[in-house]
Order: sequence, then C-alpha cells, then structure tokens
Amino acid sequence: MAGATIISVSLTVIHQYWDFGDARYLYVLWGLWWLDSILSFICAFGLVYIMSAYHSVPISSLTPRWLLPVMTLIVASTTGQQLANALIPISTRNSFITISVSLLMLSVGLILVFMILTLWIRRLLFDGGLPDAMAVPSAFLPLGPCGQSGFSLLLAGLNFNAILPTGSGAVFGDPLMGRILNGICFSFAFTFWSLELWWLLSAIVTLLHFKIRKIQIPFNLSTWSLVFPNVRKTRFSLYLSDSIDTIVLKILGAIQIIIVIIIWVALAIQTLVHIIDGSIFQPADGPLPTHKELIKTSSIEQCETEGSLTRV
Repeated sequence: MAGATIISVSLTVIHQYWDFGDARYLYVLWGLWWLDSILSFICAFGLVYIMSAYHSVPISSLTPRWLLPVMTLIVASTTGQQLANALIPISTRNSFITISVSLLMLSVGLILVFMILTLWIRRLLFDGGLPDAMAVPSAFLPLGPCGQSGFSLLLAGLNFNAILPTGSGAVFGDPLMGRILNGICFSFAFTFWSLELWWLLSAIVTLLHFKIRKIQIPFNLSTWSLVFPNVRKTRFSLYLSDSIDTIVLKILGAIQIIIVIIIWVALAIQTLVHIIDGSIFQPADGPLPTHKELIKTSSIEQCETEGSLTRV
C-alpha cells in the first residue's frame, strides 16, 4: 500500500500539479504500478495461504487487522484508475487495459473484504464479543476498504465516460455505454459510502462502550490505525461531493478534515511522549483480557465482595 501511495503522489502532485515529466515519466509510473499490483496479489493470496496452511487460527482471535493484506488490492486499483485517466491522451488502449485490471483487483479485493467482515460480525455476535482494549482502534479499519473502494469506483466511472465508446463491439462500442457505466459505478460508490457510515457508528459505539465502563485503552503503535481509514473516508466524501455537487457532503468532508487533523496531532504528541519515556518500545505483558473476560472478572469480584459482607 505504501508503494501505491508513492506512485499516486508522484502522479497527482509531481506530474499533474507541478507539471513535471512527460509520457516517459508516466510510463515509468505505469511500470511501477504493474510491479505493485503483482506484489499486491502476492500479499493478498500469500498471507491467506500461510495462515491457512501453517497456522491454526481460532475465529475468536479475528480482528479487523485481517483486512490489511487484502486491502493492498483495493489501494492498487485506485492508483491504477488514476494512472488510467492520465494515460487517456497518450494511449487509449493502455488506459483501457489499466482500467480493466484495476477493476479486476477491486472485485477480488472487495469479495475478500466482505468475507472477512462477515467473519468479524460473526465473531462479535457468537465468538468472544467485543475485542480487547488494545484492539479497539482497529474497529475503525473497515472504513478503509469501503472508502477506498468507493473512490476507485468513482474514478472508474469517470474513466469509462471519457474513453467509451471504443471499437465496434456491441458493448463497448455503444455510444451510451460510457454514461451508463459511470452511473452504475456512482451507484455502487454511494452504497459503499452508506455502508461506511454504519461501520463508523459501530466503531464509535465500541469506543464509547469502553470509555463508559472506564476500561483503559492503552496507547501503542496500532492506535495509528485510526488515521488511515478516517483519511480514506474524508477523501471519499469530498470526491463524492464533487460528483453530485451537494453542499451537505462538502460540509461533512470539511468536518472530517478537522477531525482527522485533531486525531493526527493527538497521536503524534502521544507518540513523542511514549518515545521519550521509552514505553512505546516495550512489549505488552501478554495478551490483554477480552471484553467478556473483563465482565466475568468484574462479576466474580462483585460476588466475592457480597459473600464477604454476608459472612460479616
């Protein structure tokens, strides 16, 4: 995902904003994107194979962090759509290939993401309840694939609208096919934005649940998982607001930008504090108790206290 981000910044900032480089520069980025796409497939399928072949993983240990290996496909697909748009004036053939491969990666990544999210909901309901305190920030991770997928679909729709019709086929040669596919991509993108709201509310409720019960959420490097999904959601909301030209989404996007900045600054300060005292480099003393174990321990202590009072 870091490689895809570097390629995306090299395209949007260095090439398009700063007007650096020509067609050769674009083809260098295109080649790097193909390499990143191959690595994304290896990461998504390789890690799943290793977990299934060499590890016995109980479903009670599942967390949203399992989304990260398959997220590589979705992030690479978004970068591919950005490159496809830049390649349209140079080669519509290469642009169409890039659009198609990006949609392939998006489809595979989304299927795997929904499988993992289904298992995650099953784990919440039937196998362990809420995660332990250390894993609470990862509850925001489902925002990432939803927002990134919707953004990729919006770009794909715009690319189809710009490049079609092409050829003489009955499908892609139709003069209206570009507008039709653009509308379909937007509809699915808005669906993902709506689904993203559910995961956001679910994560906020989980966070408030621990705060109300005064269960301390320890700070560690995984707390930075709050940033990536919220940034993706903010970017998706702003791009969606441009697509349908609505002031509501623009206001929501502006609010989300402020929230993301506050989160980033707060985490940066906390990280510096823990680096200075060295606590961030210390491993945790074993796994933290799960939510059900905390409730069970609290109930046992309460029963013991009541028993002591009865004997007195």
